[in-house]
Amino acid sequence: MTDPTQMSIAELTTAAKKAYGMSWSQMGQAFGRSDRWMRKLANGETSGETFRAGLTELYTTGQISNYVPRRRTRQGTLMKVRGKTGTEAVTPRDTRGKVAPKTKRNTYGHQTTFLPGGARDSVTTMPKSPRSKNRAKGWKSVHQEVRTVAKSQAHRDKRMKVRAVVESKDGTSRFYVNLGSKSGYHASDVLSDVRTDHGGDFEAWANDQMQKAGASKAGSSAPEAMGDYSIVSMQVTSFEASRTKPERIAQDAAGTRRRGRWG
Repeated sequence: MTDPTQMSIAELTTAAKKAYGMSWSQMGQAFGRSDRWMRKLANGETSGETFRAGLTELYTTGQISNYVPRRRTRQGTLMKVRGKTGTEAVTPRDTRGKVAPKTKRNTYGHQTTFLPGGARDSVTTMPKSPRSKNRAKGWKSVHQEVRTVAKSQAHRDKRMKVRAVVESKDGTSRFYVNLGSKSGYHASDVLSDVRTDHGGDFEAWANDQMQKAGASKAGSSAPEAMGDYSIVSMQVTSFEASRTKPERIAQDAAGTRRRGRWG
């Protein structure tokens, strides 16, 4: 790996994007900026030196915690940024600066690590209260992560390994449960099953898989019944499928692909 301290901002931006197979849109989302702004950095149209820490972190670790704060006026209000061509300046929605400390209760968090070859590893944490808005936000993030993986399958199919953290309702016990088989799930299969079998409810799909883990995997730590437990964290790790996309399509057409989602 090239020493990032010896690279210009343009070189560092391009190298980080290439290393993790990211799109300009994904780069922008990761930094809380537009894809147009990231292209400007890559083209050397702006110095972007304030982004060096974050770009270096992304390039070397696949994560970002060093966000560049948005500019503010003397009164402390956010300065407007230039909109698309022909539109008025707008107040930015993304106001990330330094990472805010996590609270102990009602916690929601989502962290994505970008891996070589376009793979991703995301961890979403959420409170266990079913009435919490942050719990709904957590499941929405997990669902969106799976959608993101599925959308990246233009050239190669992606599979995902899913790991959940389960906590008892009384808070006295917590443990990991690996869902699915060793080869994980095909990303599109998960979305299809969530939509057709669980009415779009990703939590219902996860609980169903948890029950199947307890019933079909010897030595699984999954509880026999989820009534006294709640999933409080979901880790989704994507990777390229060993079977090529044309092979999978041919098997689907012939009806020979293993369609059982479990295993």
